[in-house]
Amino acid sequence: MYYYIIKFNMKVSELDESRNVVGRLETVVLTGTEGSVRTKAKIDPAADRSNIGEFALDCIGRSDYSGQTNTRAGESSEKRDTYEISVDLLNVEEVRVMVEPNEKDRSKYTGEFLFGMDLLEKFNLVIDPTVDNFEGIDEVEERREKMVDAQ
Repeated sequence: MYYYIIKFNMKVSELDESRNVVGRLETVVLTGTEGSVRTKAKIDPAADRSNIGEFALDCIGRSDYSGQTNTRAGESSEKRDTYEISVDLLNVEEVRVMVEPNEKDRSKYTGEFLFGMDLLEKFNLVIDPTVDNFEGIDEVEERREKMVDAQ
């Protein structure tokens, strides 16, 4: 189960020390078969599953393993491909894991990776929506800009 600190009027100091607090935006390192990139991740407890942007997946390389999952968006449902990648949440110690996010065009959204409920529950994360932990360079956005400039 996840908790919003603000929703329950809690203070970080009142939380069980074993809980990891994350903000609405976090810095992650995504690793695939051909490399790693540092990028922005959006934390979204309304999303059942985590997903990765198509461009980010192209940057790190798709694994040989590919499955499919059903996803919901409002009233509609669709099948999406899943790929095995490694995600390292830099703000939280020991949160590096192999995951199978589904692939989605995230070019219109914030961040190339979306942390959904599947990962929030797995790591017992607490969300403080007033915090923005994204720091540094978004390598995926830099590559996208270079590609656009080259065209």
